[in-house]
Amino acid sequence: MGQLERETVAAAGDAWVLSADEMAVVETAEYRLVRFPQPAADPLQLSWVRTTRPAAEVLTEAVVRAREFKLPELFVYAKISAPDGLADALLSRGAVLVDACDLLAMPLPADVKSPELPGLDIRWRTTLDVARDANAIGAEVFGGPIADDELLLPRVEADRAAQDRLTWAQDRAATMTLTYGRTTTSSPILQRLGFTTYGQERMYKLPL
Repeated sequence: MGQLERETVAAAGDAWVLSADEMAVVETAEYRLVRFPQPAADPLQLSWVRTTRPAAEVLTEAVVRAREFKLPELFVYAKISAPDGLADALLSRGAVLVDACDLLAMPLPADVKSPELPGLDIRWRTTLDVARDANAIGAEVFGGPIADDELLLPRVEADRAAQDRLTWAQDRAATMTLTYGRTTTSSPILQRLGFTTYGQERMYKLPL
């Protein structure tokens, strides 16, 4: 299979947005602002900005709307389709870079094989036992607490749903698989498995 067009991957990345019950959305042709219900790590998000106007002007308008939610900060996702000048406009307002991920994609169909490493056991996280093991490894490698079963169960259910979505996509002749990977951890692993990176998405925390 040949490589995908960057514009195609960028459009798919823009379309990949989180959804939740009872969330409030303010969407224009130039930005998407979302207020997620509590609890949420980043409850007020500027999901994307795409415009031909100066980025600072659009950011100013989005900030005015964001302040209506009466929260102290706004998390801004600068996707690979973001206009020039958005990062500078954010930094000039006191924003802080808090995360960076590569946007990765692979054309389908694809023959993805797990790496042959001694002692490596790859399992779907579709049972609580596997979820506990994955959580313990994540806590040791990346830091953070050991989650209890009440928190792990939704992740198990999400992975079961992911398996169903993979079957659904295969049945409908999907042409691309898309994911994100942190630049210093999962992205290099995904690239070794056959994914290509098409740009970097950055998340900023902007005080309001």
